[in-house]
Amino acid sequence: VALTRAEKALYVISEKKSNRSANQKIDRYSDLFINYLKGKNLWNDEMPTYSFGVLEEHIMKVVTEENEETFQYQYSYRDRPNFKIVTTGGMLWDSERKEAIAHGTFIHYILGLIETHEDLDKALAMALKNGDVAQNEIADIRENVEKVIRHPNLKEFFTDKYTVMNERDILTAEGKLLRPDRISIFDNKVTLIDYKTGKKNQKHKEQIYSYADALEEMGFTVKNKIIVYIDKEVNLEFI
Repeated sequence: VALTRAEKALYVISEKKSNRSANQKIDRYSDLFINYLKGKNLWNDEMPTYSFGVLEEHIMKVVTEENEETFQYQYSYRDRPNFKIVTTGGMLWDSERKEAIAHGTFIHYILGLIETHEDLDKALAMALKNGDVAQNEIADIRENVEKVIRHPNLKEFFTDKYTVMNERDILTAEGKLLRPDRISIFDNKVTLIDYKTGKKNQKHKEQIYSYADALEEMGFTVKNKIIVYIDKEVNLEFI
């Protein structure tokens, strides 16, 4: 937000480092700024500063009594008894919040932030920072996510051996837009993973077949098609 609010000038101070490879997503400010400069063909590893535009001379406005106005306000303090912080999760799930966190949509959301096992802590920290979850719920969420990423038949696909694309759009030759939950690629061979809640449905199979057909049209070999049903237990269906 701060980057869009400057009236006269904006000064940005950022770390000059990036561990991002070509296939990794941008997840820190330094990556964002470096990527922008590279896109403009301006990036030089030896240059510590960059500037754009011309800074106009600032003219101080003098406030006189004629244009002053007094506004009434009521002071509100954080430590008052009725002050409470409401997380986004609380508004979404209400009385059945704990059950929804343990299963379903929120677990699906966290899995979308994870490429390898090492990303779990970062994903949970992001959810906590954004107010999507409370601190006392982290342990339950971690346990349920680990049931997926540590599953004996899935854990291989959550290693850095694979190039991972989470929730990436695929535009088919017919103009149809598809979005698989997870694509893991190694040696041009693809493992498709799709997360579902609730009961098994024939439409789930049809959906993952449509993903596989689109990827094969793009030249990939689809080695595995896996539907992961997330409930109190994790059940896999290999298609």
